[in-house]
Amino acid sequence: MSSTRTGILISPDRGPKIHNFPKHHLDEGVRKNDATNRRYKRLVRIVKRMENEMVANNIIPVVPSFLMESMVWNVPNRIFNYNDTWTSRLRESLGHIYNTDRSEWLEANNIKFLFHTSQAWSEGDAMTFVERAWRYMGFN
Repeated sequence: MSSTRTGILISPDRGPKIHNFPKHHLDEGVRKNDATNRRYKRLVRIVKRMENEMVANNIIPVVPSFLMESMVWNVPNRIFNYNDTWTSRLRESLGHIYNTDRSEWLEANNIKFLFHTSQAWSEGDAMTFVERAWRYMGFN
């Protein structure tokens, strides 16, 4: 049995070509958001706003938005659903991202590996962001 995935190929002026799967990305985001009582997209926005503040305060370099979204997409639904505050959801999500085996994690499109040599980022870059975000929030 074979499966076909419809996507697009982006050819930037510099760097490698990018295979993108916008329909799969949208469908997976809706599925995750529904499974987390609308908390997935809200937490992604919190993480992105935190990253913007950290960049503005010269704490970190810019982190790709899709990387942040994909890291949050890999957080188990129970973390969204069984924590009663946004602070606890953020804390548990960052802790899960940092302390879990990420070797099989996928992008938020559920197709490509999140940490692969073909990506514009590394797992180390992502963990540096998570460590600094943890400290920025004052988590112990």
